[in-house]
Amino acid sequence: MELWQIILIVVLGIVLIAGIVITIIANKFITAFFMPKTKAWNAVPWKKKSTPKTDREKEIQECKDSTRKKAQEWRDSSTVQDLWVNSREGYRLHGFFYLAKKESHKYALCIHGYRGNTANIAPYGLHYAEMGFNVILTENRCIGQSEGKFLSMGWNEKYDALAWLNCITEMDKDAQIILHGESMGAAIVLMTLGEAVPENLKCAISDSAFDTAWNQFKHLGKHKMHKKTNMGLYIWKIFIRLRLGFSLKKVSCIKQLKKARTPVLLIHGGADTLVPPTMLKPIYNSISSPKDWFIFPEAKHCHSIFAHPQTYWEKIHEFIYRTAPELL
Repeated sequence: MELWQIILIVVLGIVLIAGIVITIIANKFITAFFMPKTKAWNAVPWKKKSTPKTDREKEIQECKDSTRKKAQEWRDSSTVQDLWVNSREGYRLHGFFYLAKKESHKYALCIHGYRGNTANIAPYGLHYAEMGFNVILTENRCIGQSEGKFLSMGWNEKYDALAWLNCITEMDKDAQIILHGESMGAAIVLMTLGEAVPENLKCAISDSAFDTAWNQFKHLGKHKMHKKTNMGLYIWKIFIRLRLGFSLKKVSCIKQLKKARTPVLLIHGGADTLVPPTMLKPIYNSISSPKDWFIFPEAKHCHSIFAHPQTYWEKIHEFIYRTAPELL
C-alpha cells in the first residue's frame, strides 16, 4: 500500500469518527431541547432558581407567589372539563376547560411556553374568569396529557392552536375569543394569526415572544451558553431538519404576521434576558393588522404580570376596548 493510500484511509477514518461524534452530540441536544417525554429533557437544568436580592425583586416574587396561589385556588374551586382536539398528525391534545359562572359566549384561550405547563398560564386564566370568560388552558404537544414526539418552537403548534380555535367555534358558533400566550406560547399565538383563523377570534395578546426561532437560539448560544461562534448552531440546524422535519429559520413570527388580520397587543419585560426586548420591534413592524405594544421596566421574562400587575391588565383592557369592545 502506497503512502497516499494510507493517508487517505487515515483522513477518511478521522472524518468518519468526527461524523459519528457530531451525530451523537447533535442527537443528544435535539433530545434534550425538543423531546419533553425523555430522560434527557428532564436532565437539563434549564432554569436555576435565584434568590431575590433587592427589595423590588422580593416584592415581585411575593406578587408572583400570591398570584399563582390565587390562580390555583380558582382552578380547584371551578367547574372544569377535559377537552381534546386532534393535531394534523393525529396526536390527541389536551386542555382544561373552565366554565364561566354565568352563561357566556366569551372565551379566553391561553397557551403556555417552552418547558412550561398550565400552572404558568393559570394567572391569565384567573383574570379572564373574573371578567366572565370561559377559559381554556391548553397543554402543548408532548406536555402533560397531550400526545406528541417533539416540540417545534411553534411551527407545528400553530396548527394545534388553530385546532383549539375551531374546537371552540364548533362548541359555540357565537363564540368571541381572545388568544393569550406567553414566551413560546406567545410565538405560537403570533404564528397562528398568519393562518386562516375563524372570525370569532377578536384579538390576541403576546407576552414575551421571540421573533424567529433562529434568532432565539443564536441569542441563547451567545448570552446563555457563552458560545463565540454559531458554527455548532448551523450543524444543529441540519440535524433538526433531518430528524424532526422542520427548519429553525422557517419558524418565524415575522413572516406569519404579514398575513395577520387579528388585532395584536405585544407585551415584553424590559429586563428580559432570555428573550430580549429588542425582538419586539421587528415583530411589531411586521404586523399588518391593528396593533400596539408595551415594554414593562424591571420585568424579567414573562414577569410583567407580576412586576406591574395593575398596569399589565389596564393595558390589555384598553387594547380590548379599542379593538374588540364586544369582549368587555
